[in-house]
Amino acid sequence: MRSTRLFGLAFVAITFIIFSASSWAQSQASPPQRTVSTPAAPVSALAGVKYDYRWELYGGFAYSHFNAGPNLLQGANLGGFDVQAARFFTPRWAAVGNVRGYYGTSGVVPNPYGI
Repeated sequence: MRSTRLFGLAFVAITFIIFSASSWAQSQASPPQRTVSTPAAPVSALAGVKYDYRWELYGGFAYSHFNAGPNLLQGANLGGFDVQAARFFTPRWAAVGNVRGYYGTSGVVPNPYGI
């Protein structure tokens, strides 16, 4: 009981010291500076950007993990690749081709034939 009272008094004293120090530091701070107005931003952030590439190519690695069935304890881990090419005809229209390959193994449920 006595240690609880001492802990409570120490907590109150430390809290009082911290708040007193922070209020003193705020009173010693300089007054806020006047801000200078800046010119208005452009109407569009992309106004001067010109993007006229006809082709875009992408390639990367792929990974997938999923549960192959409700009775399987193991999940399937697959790794592979992802390749994509896009040919732009206009800034908004393109033909896109995508090829993905995932390879890996999965657990199986034992069957009655031992296979």
